[in-house]
Parts: sequence; structure tokens; C-alpha cells
Amino acid sequence: MKCTVQLVDIRQHVIRRQSKQQHILPASCFIFVVRGQGAIWLDGNRHSLERFFVLHAGKGSNIKFEVGHKDVTYYYILYRGSISTKASKTILKSYHINNPFHLQYAGKPISPVVLYRHAESMYEEWNRRPAMERFQAKIQFYQFVYTLVQQLQLQGVAPKEIDLVEQIIQYIHKHYYEPISLESMAEVWNYSIQYLSRQFKRRTGRSPIEYVIQTRMAKAKELLIQTDATVQEIAVSVGYSDVFYFTRLFKKQVGTTPVQYKNR
Repeated sequence: MKCTVQLVDIRQHVIRRQSKQQHILPASCFIFVVRGQGAIWLDGNRHSLERFFVLHAGKGSNIKFEVGHKDVTYYYILYRGSISTKASKTILKSYHINNPFHLQYAGKPISPVVLYRHAESMYEEWNRRPAMERFQAKIQFYQFVYTLVQQLQLQGVAPKEIDLVEQIIQYIHKHYYEPISLESMAEVWNYSIQYLSRQFKRRTGRSPIEYVIQTRMAKAKELLIQTDATVQEIAVSVGYSDVFYFTRLFKKQVGTTPVQYKNR
């Protein structure tokens, strides 16, 4: 399986004691804590935070720090990963269900100093080289990941897999303003329309398209309340080029027209 990895950014952050910090990850990410204590939440799941703690999560994940009586120092390693579109259908299906770049895992490595050396070298190479000469940083990144995976396997730390329905929900929230159909979703995950619809409705009580509409209407309501955008602008921003169709759909879902909702 041919994968491509692109480093996006490598930083070292310090969070002062008795403070909080929150991120919505813009790409896949490793967070490697080298000093301090407190707590860290990954999409609402709490982990005790201490020195030499490592965490991985995918784009869009919510990370929140709460720092105790000592400052926390950590490396923030952002990257993007993708798989070749020429891969077989079996591999592509497996990739979409359990995308390795979105898997979540966290723990304390058994040989943290080795990881620290890779992280430190990676950070130094990234920040002292021009953008076109960061090959050594990428090599250090691969060594960091390889060493980490080895250590986690020895400890029996298993990644949290994101199942099919969660993948579809994330896809809808990310692409709600684009054309979405059952056919396009079935093509993305390489499953039949019937199977996707059945699995989704079993878990959520709604069909995928019903979920798309409800997501779009929720976004439209936010825009109506929080901005002065016109109804037509809002319709286009949530995926409807026909403002009259959007208005009818909004009234059916919400019980009032967009203008009435905004005035109310």
C-alpha cells in the first residue's frame, strides 16, 4: 500500500501552570509531552497528563489541556497522510473504514528518551532549514513514528478505531456544503447503498440523507442568528443553489421560514 506523508508543522509549546488550552486539529497530529502534569481530553475522553505522554489523533479532533501545578512542555507535530488512488478496492475500503491517519491512541512510552531524541532532532531540523530542505526532519518523523509504534505494541496499547457510521458522520460534517448523495457516499466507502443506509439508520435512527439535511439546517440556523448574511447567501453556503427550494425545506424541517426564524 503506497502512502504519502507531508509534514505540515512542528512546534514546541509551553502551557503555564494552572491554565487551559484547546485545539481543533487542522491535520493529523502527534502530541508528545516531555514535561509537566495535568489532564488532556481527546474528543471528551480524559487522560491523565504527565511527562513523556504521547497522543495521536486525526484532523478535526478536539484536544483540551488542563495544566496542574507545573508548566507543561510538549511537541506539536502536524502532518497529512494519504493513500494512492491506484490501490486495490479492498485496500481502499479498509483505508476508508480504519484510516490510519485518523486513529486515536494515547499512552506513556516505555523508552521515552529515545522518542525525545527523535522529536528534538525533528524540531531542530524543521526550524533551521528552508522549506525545500527539510528532508532530515521527515526522516526523523518516520523514525519517531516507527519507534513509537514499536513501543506501543510492546505495551499492548491498541488504537481506537473509528467505525463506518462515525466515518460517515464526520464526512457529512466536513462536506455538508457540497453535493452529497447516497451514490457518492457508497462510492467513497465502496459499499452498496442499501448496506450504508441500513447501518446508518440502525445507529442513528435516520437515513444518511436525512442527517445531511438536518446538518445543513443546523448550520443555516447558526448563520441566521449569528450573521447578517442573506437567505440566498446562506442557502448557497449550506449546499443549495435554489433559494426557493432551500426555503421550503427549511420551513418543513424547522416549522418557519428562514426570515421568520431570524426575526423570532
